[in-house]
Amino acid sequence: MSLPCGVYNDTYTKDFALARTKTHWGLLIGWVALILALPLFIGPTLMSWLTLVGITALSALGLHVITGLCGQMSIGHTAFMAVGAFTYANLAKYGLHWIFAIAVAGVNGAIVGTIFGLPSLKVKELYLALTTLAAQFIIPWVLLEYFGGGFGVVPPDPEIFGVVLIKHYHFYYLAWIFTLAFTYLMFNLGRTKIGRAYKAIRDHDLAAEAMGINVGFYKVSSFTIGCFIAGIAGALLVIWIGRADVEHFTIMESIWYLAFIIVGGAGSVVGTYVGVLFIRGLWELSVILSGILIEGFPGVPESLTSAAPTILVAGVIIVLVILEPRGINHRWIIFKESYRLWPWSYW
Repeated sequence: MSLPCGVYNDTYTKDFALARTKTHWGLLIGWVALILALPLFIGPTLMSWLTLVGITALSALGLHVITGLCGQMSIGHTAFMAVGAFTYANLAKYGLHWIFAIAVAGVNGAIVGTIFGLPSLKVKELYLALTTLAAQFIIPWVLLEYFGGGFGVVPPDPEIFGVVLIKHYHFYYLAWIFTLAFTYLMFNLGRTKIGRAYKAIRDHDLAAEAMGINVGFYKVSSFTIGCFIAGIAGALLVIWIGRADVEHFTIMESIWYLAFIIVGGAGSVVGTYVGVLFIRGLWELSVILSGILIEGFPGVPESLTSAAPTILVAGVIIVLVILEPRGINHRWIIFKESYRLWPWSYW
């Protein structure tokens, strides 16, 4: 990627810096400040939606590691969220402090994810997708039979310094603190030895193996890291909703998570955010439009109006994948390249 005119790197420290210019620092500080200040200016409905966006983005970052960075197909991502959700709910219900319960939820998600990631040692692409799909059926059954999934598990409200976290802005800040922290880690993961190995495996696993990369280890470790993040996201979802239910972790939700990173731009942290914001926002907009449709056209069948959000979002995804298969973020990169080089585009 070309740098803006007048910006160059004369040390490795500058070359690896996330924020290189005053503009970068201004945008970074402004983004964090906006997230922290938003609860002062928005209502509870929008705050709840942004809380959901934060938790969704966190979990999608886990899938970004597995599919975006390492190129391993996973269609059971929300099953690993369910592991974290029920781990947190049961441990918190029986008295473990909620901070430690979140940590254990992430660890359990990582352990189960590692187990279902082991087939990546032998299979890949569609066959690996089918093995991860099995997690979407096995894990909910285990939760239903042995961990209270049939009736749901209701953990106590978390407390911090004697303050019970029950307000909308409590959940908002809790979700976004974790999401921002893991966003920073994911930005840096792609620049480490592990991240570079993931990218090499994603681009061509045989060539990566020929270069001396332990392909099997890194494939499985991508599931470990990604499912650790998914487990934490599942725990945060339980804190926000107030109970753990298997109905929140369906196969349809796993497919939507794949859509988030594909539409936004696979292999990009920014693309993950863009995909989550775009699809979640489009979904909310389509729900509002379907409500208007019901009021304006009473004769329209209820089955059509209830299916309108799904149809609209799915249709837009199809169009986007056809027009920009590399994601919305790729279009933004092209735009940045063009305005940096304008009017000498041939440079």
